[in-house]
Amino acid sequence: MKKGIIQRCALLPVGAIATSVGFATLANVWAAAAGFPGVRIVTMAIVSLVWLAAIVKMTVHYKTFKADYLLLVPSSLYAAFSMLTMLSKLAGAFTSLATMITFSVVKFGGEDATTATPLAQKGISFLMFILPPVLLLLAYALYKWGYKLTPERMEQVKEELDERRKGMESAEVVEG
Repeated sequence: MKKGIIQRCALLPVGAIATSVGFATLANVWAAAAGFPGVRIVTMAIVSLVWLAAIVKMTVHYKTFKADYLLLVPSSLYAAFSMLTMLSKLAGAFTSLATMITFSVVKFGGEDATTATPLAQKGISFLMFILPPVLLLLAYALYKWGYKLTPERMEQVKEELDERRKGMESAEVVEG
């Protein structure tokens, strides 16, 4: 029996959602820096399909989603779902803001927007080649020194998840 697209969404691995976050992040940073805007368009289209498949899995295949959610590692990966939404909006907003600020500083635009002055060319080069790696390094520094997952914190997270699971199981007994 052939499976349709809706049925195949139940097989979507949770890791695909988290991987899409990284995929979108790299596409947003490096597509602009390398000057290939088409890479971002294709990447965001793929990421959007993964996001839609995740919605189908969470709604149509709720039992499969719930079984994943009761496991420690897959449940932690579902946070990436909301990150996909936030990432695409944030990337678009930040890109517009950075472009607007840079263009106003280098006086590019207005009536003479058909030619770029040498200052405007330097500003555009800054947006494409300097700013993305600097932001990537800042993000790495924030992750490296700001995100601490010690063994003690991991135990605390496991205990909280166990309490939540017990609460969900007792709620099912009451509902059933």
